[in-house]
Amino acid sequence: MTQAPEKGKANKALLKVIKEGLQLKRSQIELYKGETTALKVFRISEISLDQLRQRVAEVLNPSA
Repeated sequence: MTQAPEKGKANKALLKVIKEGLQLKRSQIELYKGETTALKVFRISEISLDQLRQRVAEVLNPSA
């Protein structure tokens, strides 16, 4: 997926991918750093670290 970095479209597209991929609510995801740069840092809240790790593992290895 590619999205032009105009008017925050790329950031919104990336937030959507994270939200859907990790089964999170939009309110749980914050673009913490990198609004105008290629390097992004997101803050995920209202989920334990263990739960988040499990969801990431499931996305990266869906056959496990």
